[in-house]
Amino acid sequence: MRQLILYYSRTNKNKRVCQDLKQALSCDMEEIVDQTDRQGIWNFIKAGFAAVTKKTTTIGPIKSNFAYYDMIILATMTPDMIFPSTACRVQKLIGASNAFAFDM
Repeated sequence: MRQLILYYSRTNKNKRVCQDLKQALSCDMEEIVDQTDRQGIWNFIKAGFAAVTKKTTTIGPIKSNFAYYDMIILATMTPDMIFPSTACRVQKLIGASNAFAFDM
């Protein structure tokens, strides 16, 4: 089974978990890079305002070919979205119809 871990990690906690998971599963891993600066208290407050007002952000290009994978694990922080899972929403947006998706 071809597996990919996609992750976003502002504080590197998700990154550390995903590195352990990558080693356990022997799979590929790619970081989702937010193009907006989130460091510092002022940018953190602006990010909270953007979340409340449902503003989207720009992410860097993803290098992985999603059609290649059977499973995509999305590791991100989305406490405002319980159902449907963010992974399922992303699965639809990227056209990964051959893969199953779940949040962790």
